[in-house]
Amino acid sequence: MFVIQSEVIHDVDFVRENCSLSWHVCRTEGSAANLLDNLLSRMEQYACNLESLVQERTADYLEQKRRAEELLYTMLPR
Repeated sequence: MFVIQSEVIHDVDFVRENCSLSWHVCRTEGSAANLLDNLLSRMEQYACNLESLVQERTADYLEQKRRAEELLYTMLPR
């Protein structure tokens, strides 16, 4: 893995190719593949959780905004 990383650092023009090559090598090595799979799985789970959290907080914000506007309209003279 270190050899591949050093190749990527020294060969700036071929970074994309070396990254795909390093991904392929890591997938075939076993323990590194498990580590990367675990990391990608956790990142995907975090992204999904973050999306649901944003939706929940947006809904809370909209509800509070509606309540504040309703209160404001009751306080204003007609």
